[in-house]
Amino acid sequence: MSPLELDIPGATTVAFTTVLPVDGALLELEGAGVSFSAAGRVTVEVAPVNEGFLVTGILEIPVELACSRCLAPAEHRILEHFRIVLSRDSSAGDADDEWVFFAHDERTFDLAPLVRDLIIVALPAKPLCDDRCLGLCPVCGSDRNQTRCHCINSTIDPRWAGLLPLAVNGDVSPDKEEASHGTTEEEDIQDQA
Repeated sequence: MSPLELDIPGATTVAFTTVLPVDGALLELEGAGVSFSAAGRVTVEVAPVNEGFLVTGILEIPVELACSRCLAPAEHRILEHFRIVLSRDSSAGDADDEWVFFAHDERTFDLAPLVRDLIIVALPAKPLCDDRCLGLCPVCGSDRNQTRCHCINSTIDPRWAGLLPLAVNGDVSPDKEEASHGTTEEEDIQDQA
């Protein structure tokens, strides 16, 4: 029996609340770059309803990810609410809740796949160790949060290469730009004459 299995016969007539421990190692998320710094928990409330059982809960678990800028460990705390209806009737359904159907002979419901999905969806797209993280130097690879590097990145993104003459010459000023309005110097001289 999985530690995240709910005993359904215990909820046949009376609502109950239970807290289940979440062991990250059992969720098989290490391949996704997730490690668990401590155990988490799922607080679940199960209540009988006409269609089956309403299961509401809160998942709380700390995870450790690699910072997307400097690759240092980044702590992230997941706090996710969920609500599902366990039903033995596959014709029942409501758009407001997620419906899970299970056979009449099943006596337990395993929350592990649901918890795993909640964790995956709640992971940040770009985890950061700190909002002010400077990341790694693209030239020498040093962590710019720990050491100051004096490398000069001489590669220019080809999409911005057309603007390079403006930045190097420094002859673009707001006054000249407003006066010319996109005309050439020769056209400006002819207009003045």
